[in-house]
Amino acid sequence: MKNDGYISLQMIGEVYVAGMTLPEAVSEIEKYYAKYLRDPKVSIIPRELKSANVTIMGKVKQPGNYEITSNMRVLDVIAEANGLSTGYVNGDTIEISDLTGAYLVRDNRILPVDFYELVRKGNMIHNIPVLDGDFIYIPSLINQEVYILGNVKSPSKYPYKENMTVMQMIAHAGGIDTGSYANVYIIRGGLNHPRVFEVSTKAILKGNVQDFPIKQNDIVYVSRDFFSSFNELVGKVLPGLQAIQSGWMIKGFIEDEINK
Repeated sequence: MKNDGYISLQMIGEVYVAGMTLPEAVSEIEKYYAKYLRDPKVSIIPRELKSANVTIMGKVKQPGNYEITSNMRVLDVIAEANGLSTGYVNGDTIEISDLTGAYLVRDNRILPVDFYELVRKGNMIHNIPVLDGDFIYIPSLINQEVYILGNVKSPSKYPYKENMTVMQMIAHAGGIDTGSYANVYIIRGGLNHPRVFEVSTKAILKGNVQDFPIKQNDIVYVSRDFFSSFNELVGKVLPGLQAIQSGWMIKGFIEDEINK
């Protein structure tokens, strides 16, 4: 089976079998072959039996890795994690999950899944099947934090403070890891609805431009490179961001720009 969940077969082409049990996959394939053959019989002999897993982190009650069962979809994963997190505000119990900032990553790409539309408005077009290796993150409505990644000595997330700037963020992260200057990309508004700002530490230090103000939940990526598209930038940001949000970030999982 390919990473997209399809299997390619002679005569009938591609058949989607992701999340199916072996008997279910056999039945599905036989259904396609029945268009061309009388009473077809199909056998599947797996080369390796390996469970498929999806990860959901952030503001759900039981974040973690879950085995993908037959035809499992996004809402099923949230249910497996016992639903969205709740908290106490002014004596009332409220949900503290920020669905507008939630996202799903597959093969290092953000998929166009709108969690607010899905959960709050019941728009099932966003309730897509999940595949092995999918990563779902649901941020907090009440936590105020910022992320800094890339060519800094201590990539991590930090508490947001009023009037925080790019240069202060770099200082919090121990400074630039390699070189004296860097290009800095600020992703604002979440990965599903982003605005991207680009600044140069060299221009800031020389007084050519003002230090850039940071807002809560910004993602700051420090790099020696320029990016021609948002997708190219996200491809660099996601591995480190997922590591931090999964709670198991170590230096080795963050892009080491020294050895590029």
